[in-house]
Amino acid sequence: GFLIALNNTVTPTYMSERFASYGQGKIMGLQTSIFCLTNVIMSLIGSVIAVLSIKLTMILAGFLVLCSIMWFLGVVKNTLALEKQTS
Repeated sequence: GFLIALNNTVTPTYMSERFASYGQGKIMGLQTSIFCLTNVIMSLIGSVIAVLSIKLTMILAGFLVLCSIMWFLGVVKNTLALEKQTS
């Protein structure tokens, strides 16, 4: 739960700052649309996996959350490196 809450707090802040030139409404709308679409997709996949094993569902969910946070941190690190090079 903590990692999901952290990700849900950090992602909108990062997106707002990083893509401010596109307008806040467009960014938040896109983020909400993607969030809803991925919830539907992951619910369908999760229900199929849950039929096989509840334990496998929880392990896979935790693994995917950790992967997404690691990917996000990599994006932030690359962005900071690019900003450092341009300044």
